[in-house]
Amino acid sequence: MSTATPLGPGLVPGQTAKATSELFAAYIADDTTRGLVQKVVQKRGWSPKQVKSGGLPAAARALGVIAAPQILLVDVTGVANAPEALQGLGEAFEAGTKILTIGTENDVGLYRRMLDAGAADYLVKPLDADAIDLMIARAERPNADPDGKPAGRVIVVTGARGGVGTSTVAGEIAWLSSTRHGRRTALLDLDLSRGTTALSFDVPPGTGLAEALASPDRIDDLLLDRAASAVTPMLSLYAAEEGLDAAEATGSGALALLDRLARRLPVVIVDLPFRSPVFDAVAGRAKDLIVVSDAGLAGLRDSIRLYRHMEPYAEDIALHILQNRVPKSGGAVARGDFEKQLGNKLAAVLPFDEKAAEAAMRLGQPVQAAAPSSPLTKGLTGFTAGLYPAPKPVKKGLFARLVRRR
Repeated sequence: MSTATPLGPGLVPGQTAKATSELFAAYIADDTTRGLVQKVVQKRGWSPKQVKSGGLPAAARALGVIAAPQILLVDVTGVANAPEALQGLGEAFEAGTKILTIGTENDVGLYRRMLDAGAADYLVKPLDADAIDLMIARAERPNADPDGKPAGRVIVVTGARGGVGTSTVAGEIAWLSSTRHGRRTALLDLDLSRGTTALSFDVPPGTGLAEALASPDRIDDLLLDRAASAVTPMLSLYAAEEGLDAAEATGSGALALLDRLARRLPVVIVDLPFRSPVFDAVAGRAKDLIVVSDAGLAGLRDSIRLYRHMEPYAEDIALHILQNRVPKSGGAVARGDFEKQLGNKLAAVLPFDEKAAEAAMRLGQPVQAAAPSSPLTKGLTGFTAGLYPAPKPVKKGLFARLVRRR
């Protein structure tokens, strides 16, 4: 479906007019990727005819005679010095087009140069349909709140692997955010079938979360109110207890929901399953990505994998890797060795505190409420304080003294 609009008047008779402005256009170098993009756009209700062959050179030629689309996907495969060549799409830059790029070179340095040159994203081939759809969904996101208000902070918590206590950490951080740090907070559990956050807080899940994720165009304040469970006046939980055969969230649905929540609340914390099909879309939206691991060899291996996977986002996302459920005697991999292999410092090491965890489960409360003096509470409090640093005191200069005298 096209959103073409006619060009304004004022053309000289006989002058070649630029065509109408489309929502989307793509110029792809190889047949396989072009076919995938056509399927994706057709599923979105757009015309597959907008996906053309030729890559970046063809896109540059076309923009000489047609108006730039709102979203432009270009293939830079085989283009020498692609970041510099991207500047040839001057018509698109002038029109404020979001330019998405794909290519075969898997290099973080190239990724950053492409973004510096004006691209909104760069993905490496071979691609699948989901990756293409998520990239387009990210481009569809508004750059700012329609009212001009800054979007809320999105903190994503995921596990390097399963069974490391990701949901516990996400829930505890959300509780601290809303209580100790006084932020109105939303906690979003994206595991629609096996999520445990509602059980941990002893509240029934709301209704409508699965509907919101499946139909992003239907998300409004009424639907969000139905989907929310009030844990405290400052903390809202978005969770579900769908059947085991429930459909997975889509990238466009998850992003639409996140953007809506971030316009309503200053902090949105996402409990993101480590194998979620929407991982890249949701993690790419984060201000902070918290990766929970254990202190074993498998945890180290999977933390390294996830760390490398997120390297292209390093300039935009604060990445925090922490160990959880570490026994007093230490884990199979000592902290120093873990950090050396990871190539970075751990953000925190949270102890295994069975007594505090049992008290929290029995009372249906966060650990910090059930066992406020436990070592686990102290570790969580210290880590979360780093996410919410205290404001620096203002120096008492001449202006401050003059104000006080009045």
